[in-house]
Formats: sequence, structure tokens, C-alpha cells
Amino acid sequence: MPQLNVLQGPIINVGQSISNVIDLGTDYIVGLIMPENWIDAVISVQVSPDGDNFYELHEPNGDPVEVKVVPGTIVNLDPHRLLLARYLRIRSGTKDSPVDQTRVCNFRTIGTMQIAMR
Repeated sequence: MPQLNVLQGPIINVGQSISNVIDLGTDYIVGLIMPENWIDAVISVQVSPDGDNFYELHEPNGDPVEVKVVPGTIVNLDPHRLLLARYLRIRSGTKDSPVDQTRVCNFRTIGTMQIAMR
């Protein structure tokens, strides 16, 4: 089993629906630890290769990546979906229907330096 690294963040602040930017470095993201105080909403993702220009993450068929989540749990993420991400922002809700959080939401991102290529 590869070594896992737990990164602190990102954070969604009170009254916001999108997180600050987290620099993933050379880690492949394999999981997300959800805050206990998460207000019910799906998660959508913006990624960036350079930290300046962010893009909505979509599946190859054109559907936006949306993950149904539960507060206080760990979400298993397919690292192959995030290969283009050096920088990441998490959104509460979707691009068209963002959901503002009523408390500060501190995520922990789980990464690894190695994944099996398909």
C-alpha cells in the first residue's frame, strides 16, 4: 500500500460556497475527509494546472464531476479524475446552484505519491 499524506485544507469560510486554493504539490488525491459541520450539498471541483486559471472539472462525456457527500466521513476519490490538478478548489453545490456554508468547513485532503496507471 502506498504511503498516504494528509494535507490540511482546503477551507470554505462562513457564507461562502467555494474554498480557498490548495496546492496539491506532487500528490495524487485519493480521498477527502469531510467536515462534521457540512451543510447538505454535493461537492463540485475546480482544478488548475498553474494556480491562476481554474476550470470546472468534467467527465469525458461532458457531465460535471459532482460527488454526493456525508458530513464527518471520508470520501474515496478516483485519482485518475484529478490528474490535471496541481491546484484544487472545492465548491459546496454546483456551478449553477452553489450552497453557502453556515460555518467554517475545514477539509483534509488525502494524497499519495504513487498510483497505478490504467
